[in-house]
Amino acid sequence: MSHDITPTASTSPSRGSFVRRRGTTIGLGILLACAVAYGVNGKQDNDTLHAANDALSGDLATVTGQKDDAESRVTTLEREVETYGDRETELEEREDAVAGLEADVAAREKAVTNVEKKIEASQVTDGTWSVGSDVQPGTYRTTDAVDSDCYWKITAGGTNGSDIIENDIPGGGYPVVTVQDGQVFTSARCGTWVKQ
Repeated sequence: MSHDITPTASTSPSRGSFVRRRGTTIGLGILLACAVAYGVNGKQDNDTLHAANDALSGDLATVTGQKDDAESRVTTLEREVETYGDRETELEEREDAVAGLEADVAAREKAVTNVEKKIEASQVTDGTWSVGSDVQPGTYRTTDAVDSDCYWKITAGGTNGSDIIENDIPGGGYPVVTVQDGQVFTSARCGTWVKQ
C-alpha cells in the first residue's frame, strides 16, 4: 500500500491566502497605530480645548461681573437722574414761589413808599417851608407836646418873612396851625407837625 504525501489544496495553505492574512494583519496594525496616534493627538487636542474652555469660562465670569457692575451703576445713575429731576422740579416750584413773593414784596414796597411819601408830604419838621410846593395846605398839629421854647409863624409869600400873618409861642400842649397855598410856614423847636 502506498501513501501519497502530496499536499492537497484543501489542507495546505496557498501563498495567496498567506499574503492576504499577512496584509490584513499589517493593515490592522497600521489601523491600530493610526488609532493610537489619533487617540494621543485627540487627547492633546481635547486637553487644549478644555484649557481654552476653562480660560474662556474665566473670561466670561469676569465680563459677566463687569456687566453686572455696569448695570448696577446704570441703575444708580438712573435713580440719581430721577432724584435730580425731582429736585429740579422742586427748585422750579420754589423759584416760582420766590418770584411770586418778590412781586408781592415789590408791590408792598411801592405801597409803603407811597404811604411814606404821603406821610412825608403831610408832615412838617422844624424849618421854613413854602405852602403848596414844600408842604401841603391844610391844618397841622404837633405829634408831641411842645416845650416853652417852641415858636412858629405864618408869613405871606414873597415878603421874605416880614409880613407875619400869624405866630405863637405856645408854651406847651399840642399846638395847631392852618396854612394856605402861597404862604410860608416857619417852625422852630416844635418837633414834627402832622396834617390832620
